[in-house]
This record gives sequence, structure tokens and C-alpha cells, in this order.
Amino acid sequence: MGSPMKSVLFLSAVSAAILTGCATKGVSTADHTNPQTPKFVAEKFVNNSQTNVWDKLVKNMASSFFAINNIDKESRIINLSFSSDKPQDYIDCGRTRRTYFDGKTTETYEYGTADNIVTYKVASNTQPHPSVSQSFLLIRTAKLEGRANVYVAPEDTGTRLTVNTKSVVHIKINGALVNLHAMGHEVGRQTLPTQNIELSAVTKGATENMVTNGQKVETIICHSTGALEKAILDLAN
Repeated sequence: MGSPMKSVLFLSAVSAAILTGCATKGVSTADHTNPQTPKFVAEKFVNNSQTNVWDKLVKNMASSFFAINNIDKESRIINLSFSSDKPQDYIDCGRTRRTYFDGKTTETYEYGTADNIVTYKVASNTQPHPSVSQSFLLIRTAKLEGRANVYVAPEDTGTRLTVNTKSVVHIKINGALVNLHAMGHEVGRQTLPTQNIELSAVTKGATENMVTNGQKVETIICHSTGALEKAILDLAN
């Protein structure tokens, strides 16, 4: 067995190596691809009287996930509101691709920009010590809210329904700034303030959303998928 003095010298050398080890500063990339223009119909002709169609719509809406805000039969308009924890079903804002490289391995994150729950890692621009790397561990949650106007008008022997919606995705980004030692263990963590982003889409045409991503301002285009419009029109069946 070695002497106590040699053991002390050995432990001191290990401690020095741990303290002076170099950590590779992470590198991140982020790319966004806007969606293609969808094709869907936001109106429908029903071969039934306006009164019968109106009554059926109101009855079915009352038992659906839509909330009726206002009914004005004289103006032929029903105003609805809606919400969902799965915004990607109703709004398409394209796709996002992120990478994180730590000098050894690359982590890739791909997700729909309107997806409800996403986790990813982003490199920090700073390095507090040569032996420590910093990164942001982030979780992104999204919820959809919106309103719709349903126009119910007589046409020839039947009724024409037209739907116009406006959807807003409320995105919250939470997370922590993590310090990681070159030996692989965590040496500090700081909770980050919540970042809020809103993306919107309407039935007719594309909506341009200006979003700040770090120092870069991106134009994110969103479209309605047509699912909300179809769900409303189906209530007349």
C-alpha cells in the first residue's frame, strides 16, 4: 500500500485536473420552414330552409366544444369562441429544426411550430469558466384560442353557410440556464423568466407573425388547417 503522503499528492492532482479541465462551448442552430398554402372549403350549401338549418346549428353548437357568444338571426350571424390544448390540429405555422452541438455529439430537435409541448436545448453565448459550459434547457407549451363568425343565409331553395375564424396560439417558453462541468456533472442552475409568444391564423389567407428569436427577428407564416371550419360546417348535418 502507498504512503499517506503519496495518496495526498494523488488526490491533489486529481482535484486539480477536475478544476482545470476544459469544457467545449456549445453551438446551436435554428431554422424555420413556413407551411404550404392549404386547400380547404370554408362554406357549404345545405338543401334545407334557413330556419331549419339555423335551429339545427344552434342545437348542435350548444353540445359541442364551441361556446356561443352571440346569436343574431336578423343579421344571420352566430359568433363562437373555442380553445384547444392541441393547436397543431387547427393551425399550421410550419416546422422548426434546431441542433445543439457540444463538441462530441449533435442533438437535433424537429417539431411543428404550433405544437403544444416541445423540449429542446440551446447553447449560451457566454462561458463563465473554461471548465464550464452553459446551455438553456427549455420547454415550450402552446394553447389555442379563437373566435369564429358563422354566416347563415338563404340561397335559392336552401341555405349557404360561410365560416370565418381567427385563431391565436399562446406559447409559453420556460426553462433553466444550466452550468455543466467538463467532467459531466451539473454545477449550477438558474430558473429563467417565462417568454411569451403569440402566433395567429385566419380562415382566409396567410397571417405573418413577427417573432424575435435571440437577436434575429423571424417572419412566421401561419394558416388555418381547415379543421375548425369543417367542424363548424359539420354541425349543420
